[in-house]
Amino acid sequence: MAKGKEAYTPGIVAVFFGALISVIIGMLLAGINMLTVSVAEVSELPPEEERQVGTVYFIKGQEKGGSGWKRKRIQLISQRPGAIRLPEGELNVWARTSFRPDPKKKDEEGGGLIKVEPSPPNFRINEGEFQVASYVGFPQLHGSKKFVYQAKGAFLNEAGIFRFTAHSGYIGSCPIPPIPGLNSFLFNFLAETFINSEEYGELNSIWKLLSDVSVDGEELVLVMN
Repeated sequence: MAKGKEAYTPGIVAVFFGALISVIIGMLLAGINMLTVSVAEVSELPPEEERQVGTVYFIKGQEKGGSGWKRKRIQLISQRPGAIRLPEGELNVWARTSFRPDPKKKDEEGGGLIKVEPSPPNFRINEGEFQVASYVGFPQLHGSKKFVYQAKGAFLNEAGIFRFTAHSGYIGSCPIPPIPGLNSFLFNFLAETFINSEEYGELNSIWKLLSDVSVDGEELVLVMN
């Protein structure tokens, strides 16, 4: 009499990897779904009891700051010793006026696998925390739809140069996973778009000479010795 075949029982490794793949696929699908959910743009957070469960709120930094940034820019460019204090309104007027992607560079790059079109950065300073935000478009993936990218972090001294290091962030309503280095990687990826602007080229070498960069109250403070 022929011996019957034994039922195949997958090993624990196969079960583990099968479960892991299912979790990853689930996370990707959930992330894509959350990307399409619009954030709630508000001037201030509503009281906790009035906040909608699952809603991501976005508070944009003040966009009216006058022309005081021009005088402070001259002070920075001329490397005059002292502290330069920039409230978010002045920072945002400066960014909107000067930090725009170089159109020549944009034409040279042509179409890539992922094309990114961010708006000029918007800054918000609140309770000692620095927020950078931008409306980001991915034309090749989602047509003309734009997502709100927002990241919160601090300026850290890395090998003598102060850099903004993001510790949390969102793209649309999708939170960026707390994987070490991921938030800063995405911030740097988007910042690359502005690195070729004329303003960045002029300020980059000066920024490296700053002895301190910090947030004091509701101002960004740059110190030149």
